[in-house]
Amino acid sequence: MDLQQNVRNLIEKFGVGLSKPQFKNFDNYINGIIKSKGRKTIVTINEESGSDKDQSQLNRFLNESKWNVANMQEPYEDYMLQRAIDGSKEYLFLIFDDTLKKSSVKNRVDGIAKYFDYVDKRFVWGHKIFTSCIANDNEFVAPFRNQIFLNKQYCREEKIRYKKITNMPLDLIDQFEMIDSKGRKKVALFDIGYANRKTLKRLINAKIDFVTKVKNNKKFIYKGKMKRAKDLNHILRISNEVKIKDATYEYSELIEVEWLGVGKLYLMKSKLKGAEDVQYLITNMCLEGAKILELYSYRWLIESMHKDLKQNFGFGDYMVRDLDAIKKHILLSWIACGIVSVIRFDSVSEHIDKLTDRLFAKIKKFFTLGRICKLIRTGKHAQTVISAISVKFMVLKNAKL
Repeated sequence: MDLQQNVRNLIEKFGVGLSKPQFKNFDNYINGIIKSKGRKTIVTINEESGSDKDQSQLNRFLNESKWNVANMQEPYEDYMLQRAIDGSKEYLFLIFDDTLKKSSVKNRVDGIAKYFDYVDKRFVWGHKIFTSCIANDNEFVAPFRNQIFLNKQYCREEKIRYKKITNMPLDLIDQFEMIDSKGRKKVALFDIGYANRKTLKRLINAKIDFVTKVKNNKKFIYKGKMKRAKDLNHILRISNEVKIKDATYEYSELIEVEWLGVGKLYLMKSKLKGAEDVQYLITNMCLEGAKILELYSYRWLIESMHKDLKQNFGFGDYMVRDLDAIKKHILLSWIACGIVSVIRFDSVSEHIDKLTDRLFAKIKKFFTLGRICKLIRTGKHAQTVISAISVKFMVLKNAKL
């Protein structure tokens, strides 16, 4: 089966409930996102979709057509959850974070506000978007759910209920709790910004394990006394090291602490070998430090996902101004990325057990989502994908590693 047919099959799964004209536009939009190069504008998406209509059809699909984002998101999420569960070995990961979509347009765009860009170290106009991905310990990862954060002023003006971005994981955690993981261990991974009492309490009540970073001045109760994480450095002595993927980490043993209002947790300290900056990790799992670091390394998948979404799937390229239309475009870019992620996983998964970890890591680096998009754009067949991997494998096998 060729890759285009794979795309078509998945589009049909996620386009349920759409009318025939709506489905045609949905099909064209997804194909246009996947096949177009560079910036994903309505014009380039329409040109690459193969449609014989002008871009006004897709404009109306975003701005006027009556279809509901939630109705399309539900079958997409259900499918990705099932694929992650079925392909996993021992762990199922829910990873959440947020990202910034910068905008050059300051006025007349719904929900736009000024946010600090930690990359450029300055305030910029744009949308802050809560993001999540679903992954497992067997190479599967796909974007899962997103939500645009709207500030208090906009919510007040539009009479919309305000919701803190740090509270956005709560509904996601409730959903993650309800799924049947078929015996796989559920683990939530997130960064400092979401390490708050409410999120941790919800995870513990839902019996979901977690690993997150905390600030060095975070206070815990240790042996009956209130201590900041950095005050425990004399106890959190770095005395071990472990190699995870291409990096070597040094780490301490875990110590038992109490987070007021949350309960008993385990704290550890780690750093890249040779580096000075340390990080403090908190978890509810009583495991070896090396295992905690290995599990937390999966959190980086969401950073890679953000990069792929922006570079290959038009996540940050929307040109519409209406909030509902913006949400629709983001969902469509999300689905396009998810479809290509599934195709990539299906194409490489049969090679996982045939290669050493080091060789397979090099294969993955070569076989990116962008390369899959190129193969789909040029009409290659699935066998071409397998051949590409095999050829690269033979080159690597004969190289000095």
